[in-house]
Amino acid sequence: MAISTVFMNDNTSVMQDEVLCHRLGLIPIKADADDFEDLPPAGENGRSRTDFTDKNAIKFNLKVECPSLATLQKMAGNKKVEYLTVYSKSLEMEPLGKQADLPAGKQGLVHDDIILIKLAPGQRVDCECYATKGIGETHAKWSPVCTAAYRMRPQITFPAPVTGEDAERLRGTCPMGVFDIEDLAGTPTLVVGNDLNCTMCRECIRLPENRDLVKLNVIRNDFIFSVESTGCVPAPTLLPRALRVLKEKCATIVKEIETIETGGERMELEKPIEMGEEEMDEE
Repeated sequence: MAISTVFMNDNTSVMQDEVLCHRLGLIPIKADADDFEDLPPAGENGRSRTDFTDKNAIKFNLKVECPSLATLQKMAGNKKVEYLTVYSKSLEMEPLGKQADLPAGKQGLVHDDIILIKLAPGQRVDCECYATKGIGETHAKWSPVCTAAYRMRPQITFPAPVTGEDAERLRGTCPMGVFDIEDLAGTPTLVVGNDLNCTMCRECIRLPENRDLVKLNVIRNDFIFSVESTGCVPAPTLLPRALRVLKEKCATIVKEIETIETGGERMELEKPIEMGEEEMDEE
């Protein structure tokens, strides 16, 4: 869910309407997109307020006006302030239809400290915002993922036990704290504390005296997949949903292939047709 339509009633700030609308669209919205329907296509005259219902949208109102300079400084504790900073918390949700019956906090904003605009004394902004359902392919504001990346799992081994000064030196060379020292059979011995912290920076084998003490490799069939969410959808929920979409796409492809085969557009031959040179030339 993301703000896709804004009805701008008034904007006397220095920021253009389209720039402010773009900033509003990038605010993460806390809501389950599965609870909403897709917005119907717009009419010839564009969108109207009647297009948005409790089944396909979430409404927010933004009404902010910067007071006089004296009042502004009084609000700031008599500090020298020349403008009013408007944060995302100024967006007030207005329930549509049955949304008023939902538990408090189920729908709203993920963050309330995002700076939207700065207003000088006398400037004001008044607009109605509607968040609707969409996908990241249409616009990045509908993508619930900040970053998604994978790497192969590091494999760190010791050809022989590393003890004493070698263990202390090798542990100190790793900036990620991968190594640890444990008491094994009464001898302080270097062990791998957390291999997932290893970034393969190779700092531990930069010194010539360390290169024979530890070996770095990767496990080529073991991957670490990292997903960072914008906050609108929890990260543990994103991967199963993405796999569900991928499964649906694969099922659609299989169905289309079966349709083509059933329609006779694709014909399987029991054996290849053998043609002579004259027949091939004619073809």
